Amino acid sequence: MSQGVWIAILAPVFTVVAYALTMWALLRTGRDPRQSYLLGSAWGVLLTGTALVAGWTTLGVVLGLSYGVMLTFSAVGVVGSVLMLARYHSTQSEVDVVTELKRSPSGVTSRR
Repeated sequence: MSQGVWIAILAPVFTVVAYALTMWALLRTGRDPRQSYLLGSAWGVLLTGTALVAGWTTLGVVLGLSYGVMLTFSAVGVVGSVLMLARYHSTQSEVDVVTELKRSPSGVTSRR
C-alpha cells in the first residue's frame, strides 16, 4: 500500500458497489435472482478457468473485450435515452403550445 497501489483498490470496490446496487434494483422489481446468480457464477468460473489455463495475459484480453462489449451496450443505451428525452421534450413543448393556444381567447400567445 505504501507504493501507491492503494488506488487500484478503488476499482474493485466501486465494482462491488455497482453490482450490489444492481442486485438491489433487481430484487426491488420482484424478479427471481437465481438466473443472475447462475450467470454471475458462470462468468466467475470462466474467468478463473481462463486465468488458470491460459494465463494472466489472456485473462486481461478477455476482460478488455468484455468491457468493450459492456461499453458498447452502455453507449447505445445512452444514445437511446438522449433520443427518447429529446422526443419527449419536443412533444412536451408542442403540448404546451397547444394548451396555451386553447387558453388564449384571441389565439395569440406570448411565445415567439
